[in-house]
Amino acid sequence: MREETLTKRLVEQDAKLERVLVTMATKDDVEHVTEAIDGAMQILRRLDQERIFTAEWVRRIEAEVERHTKELAEVKQQLKIA
Repeated sequence: MREETLTKRLVEQDAKLERVLVTMATKDDVEHVTEAIDGAMQILRRLDQERIFTAEWVRRIEAEVERHTKELAEVKQQLKIA
């Protein structure tokens, strides 16, 4: 190969390598992203647990309201105000 061709190819390879270096993620970059994802997952787990506990609490409250509604209807009937 001629020296001119080798120089041209070397410049092209250098440009390609520069693009790779600009766009690639380093080990530190990946670690930073992984830590951020882990933090988000912890928050999501807590929110899911909170949702489960809240749903159970609402179900108990609804059952209690239904029971109180029936008791109130019975009281009104006995007092003859319904």
